[in-house]
Amino acid sequence: MLIIIFTFFSPFFGIVKNHPFIDGNKRKGFVLCVLFLELNGYRFTVVLEDATNAVLALAAGQMDEQGYAAFLATNVVSDRV
Repeated sequence: MLIIIFTFFSPFFGIVKNHPFIDGNKRKGFVLCVLFLELNGYRFTVVLEDATNAVLALAAGQMDEQGYAAFLATNVVSDRV
């Protein structure tokens, strides 16, 4: 599952880290990531405070791409049968 999550997450990592928008890069990256996961049959199950802390750590460089992918993998449940 971690490989699937990592593949899904790469474009959203770029949004959070590279700041392509004037404002709201962390919010947009997070929302797009969760939306993409949910559209592909996964459900994000983490508490909002933990998700916020993880995105802030990612943006600050305290968490790398693999660490955030691991965070997602532990907080995503497949709705696929």
